[in-house]
Amino acid sequence: MNITENPFNLLNASVRDDKSTLIDLAEDYSLVNDDDLGGKYVNDLTSPRRRLSIEISWLLGISENVIKNLINNIDDVEFIISSNGFNALSRANLLASSIERLSKIDKELSIKLITELSKMSESIFSDEIKVLINQERKYSSLLMVESLEDIESELENRKKYYKKASINLLDCFSSSEIVEIITKIIVTETNNGSKYCGELIQEVIGYYELKAQQFLKEEEGNIDILLSTIDDNLKDGLSESVMSIYIEELINVLKNWDLIAQPIQILYMSKGLKHEMSNNLAYKIRNLSLKLFNEYDYVKLTQRLGYTLQQVFEEDFEFKEKADQDLSDINDILHDRELSEEDREKFSKAITYEVEIGMAFKNRFTITPDIIEWKNTITKITDIQYIRWGALSSNSGTEYFIAFGHKDLTQEIKLRKKTIFSEIIDRLMKTAGIHILAKYMEAFKNDENISIGGVIVNDYGVQLRKSKMFSKDESEFVAWHNVEVFSRNGNFVINKIGNRKMNCALPYLNVNNVHILEAIIRMKFKKPGVRLSDALISN
Repeated sequence: MNITENPFNLLNASVRDDKSTLIDLAEDYSLVNDDDLGGKYVNDLTSPRRRLSIEISWLLGISENVIKNLINNIDDVEFIISSNGFNALSRANLLASSIERLSKIDKELSIKLITELSKMSESIFSDEIKVLINQERKYSSLLMVESLEDIESELENRKKYYKKASINLLDCFSSSEIVEIITKIIVTETNNGSKYCGELIQEVIGYYELKAQQFLKEEEGNIDILLSTIDDNLKDGLSESVMSIYIEELINVLKNWDLIAQPIQILYMSKGLKHEMSNNLAYKIRNLSLKLFNEYDYVKLTQRLGYTLQQVFEEDFEFKEKADQDLSDINDILHDRELSEEDREKFSKAITYEVEIGMAFKNRFTITPDIIEWKNTITKITDIQYIRWGALSSNSGTEYFIAFGHKDLTQEIKLRKKTIFSEIIDRLMKTAGIHILAKYMEAFKNDENISIGGVIVNDYGVQLRKSKMFSKDESEFVAWHNVEVFSRNGNFVINKIGNRKMNCALPYLNVNNVHILEAIIRMKFKKPGVRLSDALISN
């Protein structure tokens, strides 16, 4: 209800008028109006429950002279917005009523009106309204309001009116202007997504999101078509320069999509929520970016897409972190590529090692940065999926064991000389070990679980067990900051801090990649953060 349509205004009545005065005012109303609504207005104002709705839609706590001046100037929005010193409900009613009557207004003033209306709406409290109403009712000899629930119910209805007025105001503008207005409002009110905004702003953005769905879905469909076209052209072997035309078209469509989606993204960000449509689209583009680099070595296109992803999806903290890391990883790879040939030769020389192993029947072992040769079988370093090593001591001395391989091949080495054993495992860790470690890190960053010796490990913690003699073992997922690690009796042991019975013990000799896991965890303990992948963060 607009205040100009409020029975108090139509009858020229005061909130303090008693029934007899209201009847007189209704008769005056009937003399100058063709309708017979005067009696209805009196009935509404003298019915305690129906009156409540009218009171909450009025200008409570303001003198009659000021009210008349405000209503006479209701169409002067500059005057209304500069009128201060009223309680939150009355100011909100004044703003909403003025907004509702507008037919044309500039963008900046509309932003000011909606944000101020939201601020007032958030400052309305039912107990304060109850006091305001009852202060006036005692003069009009009407029953006092006892129930806060009735007031709260009417306030909910009133806030729906504020929402409707705000939306109607936005409808005065073109689509592009609405996007600009909504974006400025949500950026300002949430401090760019870092804090909550008022309920009215959330409702308005929610309405905007509903209206934008069709456009966003259509644009997402266009992006999917472009992604499919790009994939087909990649398979056809188009050059990077030709592919750049398609990538630029994709970026333009993506930015156009983001222009509309940004207010929605910021609202979700302010609530600590993920906007699923944005998140799904972000990963589609990221997959293309990684494919361009990993499979086609299109460096410039990968970086172009990477920087775009950082900008377009900066409201998605989790994804932006991945996008940042992708670019960092790519830059590291490019830096490695720029290593001088001398450095490459030094690394190759340091890694390359050849030795004969065995007593009576000797076999030659060879390792380089690219391959391992053992018993006339050559295995590529990049094909190796697991490594392990350890030692067993007995009365006859110590025997050392090394194993490496993949799903189709296991290679095992037994030897007695510790010096040779140390030379091999040092090079094995610096080649195959680093390769496996990188794969684990990528899996952790993608929130994947990894099983090592039956123990489930992920970026955030490890599944530990507590053995019980007469009942089922107890299992608990323990975060990394709550564990301690050490080596004991040929095992890598992970304990829950404060409860060493909750643990796991992984034999170095028999379980694949235990040394890799140990290296990652110990790296993690030296760095801040809660995840294993934080081990790669530079100080």
